[in-house]
Amino acid sequence: MRKGRVTRLDTDKIYFGEDSISTTPNTMHIDCSARAVPVTETYDVFKGDTVVVQTVRTISCI
Repeated sequence: MRKGRVTRLDTDKIYFGEDSISTTPNTMHIDCSARAVPVTETYDVFKGDTVVVQTVRTISCI
C-alpha cells in the first residue's frame, strides 16, 4: 500500500497527510524508516511462532 508518509498513528487509524486508513490495536506496525540502526548481532528472523524484528538488510548508496 502506498499512500505517502505517515503523519500520525492512532489506535484505530493511520493518517497520511490528507488520507487515512483503519487499523486495530491488535495490529503490529513497524517503522521501516530508521537508517542509523547499528548492526550488532544477527538472529534468526523466524524462531518457532515468533518473528524477531531486526534489520535484515542494510542499504548501500551507489
